[in-house]
Amino acid sequence: MLVYDKSGKEVAVGQQAIVAQTDTVKTVNHRGYTKDGAVENTMNAFKASLLHGYSHVETDIRFTADNVCVLLHDESINRIAFNSDGTELTEIVNIADITYEEALNYKFGTGSNETHIATLKEFAEWCKVFNVHPYVEIKAGTQEQVALAYDICQKEGITRNMSWIATSLTHLRYIVDLDRTCRFGYLYYTAESFETMKTMKTSYNHPFISQSFQSFSEDNAQTILDEGFELEVWTLNRLSSLQAKGLKTSTELLKWVTSNGCTGITSDDLHAQAILQDTYE
Repeated sequence: MLVYDKSGKEVAVGQQAIVAQTDTVKTVNHRGYTKDGAVENTMNAFKASLLHGYSHVETDIRFTADNVCVLLHDESINRIAFNSDGTELTEIVNIADITYEEALNYKFGTGSNETHIATLKEFAEWCKVFNVHPYVEIKAGTQEQVALAYDICQKEGITRNMSWIATSLTHLRYIVDLDRTCRFGYLYYTAESFETMKTMKTSYNHPFISQSFQSFSEDNAQTILDEGFELEVWTLNRLSSLQAKGLKTSTELLKWVTSNGCTGITSDDLHAQAILQDTYE
């Protein structure tokens, strides 16, 4: 596990993936590592995450027409899938409108990266085997479907080593009602939504707020921390993102993250070791 303190010193390399200390930063690979050609949210991408040193990965879940929980960010598969003959899709194919078997007729990726749509079950199995801490974003689903997703993770034995995230407070409420000790995070901050998050916080569970890097507010961050919530930030990538905050190097980024009390960052291609370098790819 890659964990670094404020000075940039490695402070923990171990078996437990959750780190709650405010003087450390964990990095979460956004939809898997795709810089080498793997398609986002596929098992190829997550295997690449592991090879590039990530012990935390983020994915998105949706449901097929026959209620199979699959990994997919968009409502449709069009942005990342191809027909079985390798041609581009000419019509919108929404995952909720097709069965899992029908989804297997589409290719995700080309060449050596060609694969099929991944299910939450196979992802959870892989996380368990390799001790990877998943951040599972609930993109859509009824209460019954969210319960199905939770049941999959519980059966695979990863519910004590994972984080549930969402832009829907309703989806997070479903999880909190299912698991009194879960770790769960809301991906935006408003005064109203934070009041709702506070009602879900107990002495047993582990809530956090993850703010967008572009709209990050130091005042809001302090409010979040004062209420006993962990604070994370998404999604940190290219130098242009750093310049938006007046930062020039990744070392400055590390100082900015820790000075604002953040314990985690989500990134497509940056991890803690890269933060310590003087340049940012």
